[in-house]
Amino acid sequence: MKYKALITDLDGTAILNQQYAQPTQRVIEAVEKAQKIIKVAAATGRPISTANWVIKPLKLTSPCIITAGTQIIDPLSQKILWEETMPEEIVKKVLKVVDAMPYRAILSSQYITHPEQPRPTTIHDEGVIYIGWVPLEESATVISAIKQVALVNVNEAQGYPPNTVGLHVTSKNATKKHAVEELISLLGIQKEEVIGVGDSNNDLPLFDAVGLKIAMGNATERLKDSADFVAPPVEEDGLAYVIEKFILSS
Repeated sequence: MKYKALITDLDGTAILNQQYAQPTQRVIEAVEKAQKIIKVAAATGRPISTANWVIKPLKLTSPCIITAGTQIIDPLSQKILWEETMPEEIVKKVLKVVDAMPYRAILSSQYITHPEQPRPTTIHDEGVIYIGWVPLEESATVISAIKQVALVNVNEAQGYPPNTVGLHVTSKNATKKHAVEELISLLGIQKEEVIGVGDSNNDLPLFDAVGLKIAMGNATERLKDSADFVAPPVEEDGLAYVIEKFILSS
């Protein structure tokens, strides 16, 4: 198969799973070479304010998925090309559930800049409600409670603190799967021509929308079980290995 696009997660995939991590020189060089052959895009839970910390060093030029699959942006102009939000009434219901728990909920609109802004006094439509950091043993209970609110998705991303997850609450019509399908349409290619690379359970929707599913060596067991190929871990520049194996050597 001659692939035409690679869509990669950022935290735990293109970079270490740390808020201020940067891509290594090997990954930067591999992405640079790949972009001369195929489209390379990010698909991240990060909002634009922090996604740019990684997208810019990688010098990505193709549209990228950000904010947990609720937006596609042009990384050069920063223009939003596609967006899906939760209605105000749904946002309020989710916040009511989470605010009764010992976890912090942050709205995507608070992340226009970094550090995040105070929660607005008037709630509006939102792309994502970020919840963190939830201990692994508590995540199922928290997810179950949030899912009592109709018309939402809840996806898990590996947390920065060990043995925790960050939860991304979005519209039922906004996951990495929905966004990847929109991105593939924008690029004018087919699902079978796309490689997807990730490390967390929130990359399962990404896998649903691509032809070749690749999990990092540091990925969750659930994601590895769904993968066609398991790459070396992020600490060993597994994304660069994927590019070298499936794109540059083909």
